[in-house]
Amino acid sequence: MDFISSERFSAISKNFKNVNDILVLGDVGLDYYIYGAVDRISPEAPVPVLRVTKEEQKLGMAANICHNIYSLGGKSSLVAIIGDDKRGHTLQDLMKSEGVNLEQLVIKKDVTTISKERILTSRQQICRVDYEDESPSFSDENLATVLEAFERKLDSVNYVILEDYSKGLFTQQTTNQFIELANNKNKFTAVDPGRGKPAQFYKGASLLKPNLSEAKELVHSLGYSSTNVSDMINILVDKLGLKMIAITLGPEGMALFDTSVDQKASIIPTVASEVFDVSGAGDTVIGTMAMALSSGATLLEAGYIANVAAGVVVSKSGTATVNLSELNSYYEYIKNK
Repeated sequence: MDFISSERFSAISKNFKNVNDILVLGDVGLDYYIYGAVDRISPEAPVPVLRVTKEEQKLGMAANICHNIYSLGGKSSLVAIIGDDKRGHTLQDLMKSEGVNLEQLVIKKDVTTISKERILTSRQQICRVDYEDESPSFSDENLATVLEAFERKLDSVNYVILEDYSKGLFTQQTTNQFIELANNKNKFTAVDPGRGKPAQFYKGASLLKPNLSEAKELVHSLGYSSTNVSDMINILVDKLGLKMIAITLGPEGMALFDTSVDQKASIIPTVASEVFDVSGAGDTVIGTMAMALSSGATLLEAGYIANVAAGVVVSKSGTATVNLSELNSYYEYIKNK
């Protein structure tokens, strides 16, 4: 393959076990799945009656990044804020079972832990029930506590992931502070931006990883109208002082640009054979990219390995992860197609 040789893929992925601590900072939540069969309509109202056959609880949002890192053999720490409530306690138990370091987790009684419950049959999702504030925000005191926790943990890591789900943690002030603190300590900062956020929030990041629609929003917030991928990359790199950028393009793959290596962006194709559910695929991509970069990969190599990882998780139901065996098996399958 032009993007990565078998030898490099093997060497990088084998080094995942030596990724001792990636710091993940972001919005977190609990993903709850209720599966069942619908055989009749309720006599009480014209709605289907679900006979429950299976229930699952999974780590959502930034916590899913930590889960993916653990699944691939690495270790991570999480800085986030959750409520001192039943869902928050469940989330903590799940994270502990998946090897996430929670020393800097902020727990507050005045915060509601986000949870999304999805009710599904074998054919479709019937509905989703969200437990969260209509306009999520945190008090200045709570944001200051998160900032302190983040700063305390920085000295023991080299790679930082900021995962913005637009749930109140990443204001312009806090986001700029998070990136500035990491830069001052020479940490590599990978950012997955939130929807509807101005580009200036993420100025100075080492790596920005928007999807295509987010990239368009970011460019438009800077006063530009171009939707050409190459133009958007050049604008964002120039105006935000980025070292690297990766724009996920859905079925079209991923656009990658490393300012220290490339003269122009490279496009790598998607490798997904079957797309069942894209939930959490972005979490898998940024987590795998950070692991690969910290294991000596170039951005192009990291992007391709992340694409392989995403190809595995989108074939699964719900918020999913990929392990090292699945990653290597799927790479061999793609290579031999």
